[in-house]
Amino acid sequence: MAPHPEEYLRTARRLIGRAHEQTVMLDALDGPADQVRVVLFEGPGGIGKTRLLAEARQLCVGRPDLLCTDVLDLYLTSHQGQARLLLSIASQLQAAAEQQQLAGNHFASFSAALEHFYARMGESSEDQRQTLEQVFLQEYQSLADRVRLVLLLDTLEKLHPAIPEAAEFDFRELGRLEGWLAQLLARLPNTTVLMAGRPRERQRQLFAATLGAALTVVAVTPFTLEETTSYVKSEFAELIDFDQQQIEVLHTISAGRPVLLAIALACSQHEWIDLSALPAGFDAEALHYRETLSERFVALIVGDLFMRRPEIAQMLARAVYLRKGLRGGLLERIVASEDSHLSASELAAQLETFAQLVFVKRVGEHELMLHDELYELLLDKIGAQQTAIWWRTAISYLNEEIARTNELLQTRIGRLQDELELSANGSPLSYAKLQQRLQSLKIERLFYQLALNPQQGYQSYRELQSYAIAARDHDFDAQLQDELARFFEPHTKWGERYRAHLQLCNLTWERIVYEDGIRWISRRINAHVPGADSYMDAIRIAERVRERYRTIYDAYVLARCDLEAAQLQAEIYIAEKAPRGSQINANYQLLRDTLLEVIQTASTDDLDAAYARLILANAYNYWGYFERTHDRLESAITKYSEAILLYRQLGPEVESLQAVTLTNLGYALSRQGDSQRGLISLERALDLVTRTGIVYRVGITYNVQAQIFADLGQNERALHCVLEAQRLLARFDSLRAKALNGNAMGRIRSRIAESCGDPVQRDGEYDLADQAYREAIRAFDAEGELTRRVEVRAALARALRDWARDLEYRGEHCAAQRSESLAILAEAQTLTTSQTPQVLRCSLLEATASVLNDQGEYAQALALLDEARLLLPPNLRDPQGFYEAEATRELRIYWLRFAQIELQYALVAFGQARYEVGCTHLLRAFSGLFAFSPETAPIINFRELARRRLLKLNDAASVQALRQTTATAAAQMRVSAGAAILVDRLLEQVAQTISDRDLFGI
Repeated sequence: MAPHPEEYLRTARRLIGRAHEQTVMLDALDGPADQVRVVLFEGPGGIGKTRLLAEARQLCVGRPDLLCTDVLDLYLTSHQGQARLLLSIASQLQAAAEQQQLAGNHFASFSAALEHFYARMGESSEDQRQTLEQVFLQEYQSLADRVRLVLLLDTLEKLHPAIPEAAEFDFRELGRLEGWLAQLLARLPNTTVLMAGRPRERQRQLFAATLGAALTVVAVTPFTLEETTSYVKSEFAELIDFDQQQIEVLHTISAGRPVLLAIALACSQHEWIDLSALPAGFDAEALHYRETLSERFVALIVGDLFMRRPEIAQMLARAVYLRKGLRGGLLERIVASEDSHLSASELAAQLETFAQLVFVKRVGEHELMLHDELYELLLDKIGAQQTAIWWRTAISYLNEEIARTNELLQTRIGRLQDELELSANGSPLSYAKLQQRLQSLKIERLFYQLALNPQQGYQSYRELQSYAIAARDHDFDAQLQDELARFFEPHTKWGERYRAHLQLCNLTWERIVYEDGIRWISRRINAHVPGADSYMDAIRIAERVRERYRTIYDAYVLARCDLEAAQLQAEIYIAEKAPRGSQINANYQLLRDTLLEVIQTASTDDLDAAYARLILANAYNYWGYFERTHDRLESAITKYSEAILLYRQLGPEVESLQAVTLTNLGYALSRQGDSQRGLISLERALDLVTRTGIVYRVGITYNVQAQIFADLGQNERALHCVLEAQRLLARFDSLRAKALNGNAMGRIRSRIAESCGDPVQRDGEYDLADQAYREAIRAFDAEGELTRRVEVRAALARALRDWARDLEYRGEHCAAQRSESLAILAEAQTLTTSQTPQVLRCSLLEATASVLNDQGEYAQALALLDEARLLLPPNLRDPQGFYEAEATRELRIYWLRFAQIELQYALVAFGQARYEVGCTHLLRAFSGLFAFSPETAPIINFRELARRRLLKLNDAASVQALRQTTATAAAQMRVSAGAAILVDRLLEQVAQTISDRDLFGI
């Protein structure tokens, strides 16, 4: 009885031939302890490179002097990226050490560092990445001191530059992942690295230049006729006896490639391939004959396997199109979509049978993929009618997995601090792995989105890229580029097929390269390169992209808008020296008008409209930043609001961008005195950023919330938020996080002190505020942000001033606090420059005047107040009147500064017994507070300070008379009704308190 064809498709039981390759491997495994030995096996697909690595793994078994990883297939997203590959190596070596009973968690510090690295995503810098690598190398060295370490890396060609046409814009010293990997391997002690990949000349040269004599390149050649004969006779002797002529034909058909040889053997069984003779002029590498072999293999599958072994044939058909790998959960969903009633155990058994085929690769623990040769052979030949259903099902399944992973991340954030502390002791953690899993799922989903609809899929890619670049997630950014390039890889059937699809969508590959060039502008803005000007470099990249792709720039409106938006993003940071810096607002307005026209004239489902919304949303976001940093907060609020509305019309991938914009909006609203709306914005931001699992962003959002609650006098909620921010951020050694939390904590503790009834508790809270502010000062000084350095000193000085007032009111010594307050304000003044915001300089003068006022130094206080008033907008400078104007609409905090200055004028007047003048100023002060925000906390503080000074009048009748003159003045002035009522009520209460002294004999 003739054997079934699939029996020839199983993997060979032993390695055939390859004597030279084995000798090279053994020599490398026994290399000197102080050296790294790297072997690169190069060869075409299906030649047996992966099998060589598997054989190397077996050579290490039973050798206590070696620790070997499993084969790490670099096609898998779990190994792509610096942090991911380091984790993969560490995890594999840890598992191998445990098998060899080398006790201990050998990468405990690296695990902790990795958790911190991912928890700080969004704030990550190159320094953090270098720190992660250093910790890895330290622990790697410790393990290498005990045994030789062996790393097995497959599919090296997947690290080749993803979009080489855009490589000219890459400003990084090491370029992409392959450059970093070469540098890493050169630094590994006592290590053997065995790599396999398809020939890539530039890649080989890069590794050779870095590794020098440590690198050995071995070309894996096809089977010789003798090796083909050995393969056929030793592996399949029990099936059928082939004569030498038939073997020679098989050898020629397969070109000596084991995978093709197995297929040819199987096809020969029902005479789909004639082994009696070859056609004249046969060339196994010629496209015509490769297509012939493909047709014969399809005939085998359709004519035999689908009839006898439909489960194998159907699994093969699925694998051709589900190219990100077959695994249990996904296949269960796919099978269900096919109305099959297979149980999970039956499906698992089918997968295991399928895994035994020679053209199937195990990648990772639970996934199966085909050799690249099979994808080329079978594309559009089997299963093509079911692809849309499979891809939609895969997308649905992955959406659910993404949602589930997001839920797990939210749970992890709740207990992250405890887990980070455990990580130092080597306990396994999952936060970093969850982040990696989330990104892998999104990349896998992107593949099927592109497969189902290239244009829609590419829009998802744009949104993912916007997130990755804004989050400074370099690994995810690079993975996305790689994924896109592999999808459209030239000289493959799949890639050429989908490039043709792009043409139908009016989206060429050259357009995609152009857009990648634009993204290098944003990457340059976010990258720190010592000794370089990131923003000017980014502008220069923009100019190069424009000139390099002038035809695209001139021909496509959205292509032009995308580049203009990216260049503006760089220009807003250096407007004073950028060539077009004076035109930023005008250029943004032109960009907005152009994009709105595209959006408004497009149909609902037009993907150009989605692209335009993404460009405009990002543009509004950065435009808002520009307005905010130029003290135009009302305009910034408008821009942020427009950005949020547009982000909400896009996909879920921009939720983190929306969250950042909501946080910026909440901050701007609170600065404008609209704290309640600010809280609503921040609550939504917190919901979104928690769902995305980015711990740094969650902590920063809590920090901003804390400050708004403090503004509203909701001290308990403010304290809860700042403690939550500290819990999330304290372990990440971030100067900025320490500074922001210290500043918020100082502000909240000083507010709590104001509300404490117990003097001892008040002193304790003021002391805590002092400590927190000083920690913020140290951190901001180290970070170097000048405006923040001035602001936090001013805040500490105010807290010390308030403490001194409280001590004086209690009859205790307060000179030390006042003296320190003045010294810190003087220090803050020395830090100011012409670039210091005018409203901040005004605040410093007012704060200094208030301390002098408290000390009774009224002349000096008045001189500083006059100077501070000159820094207010013209509509607030007139002693006789005040009114709303453009400056105060844009920056309402000027009203607060106006109110604080008027309060000090009032207190000076009261101290000089000029009570009618003082009450006039008090009317202006409360009018300013109401103009800023009716819900602002300082109202209570203002009332108490005025009440204490007015009580010194000590004559109820005089106070009652003052009520009359103040009411008359209020009627003649432009004061709000609320301010007039509040001052009148204050005077009434003061008069009553003075009367009560006589009544009760106080």
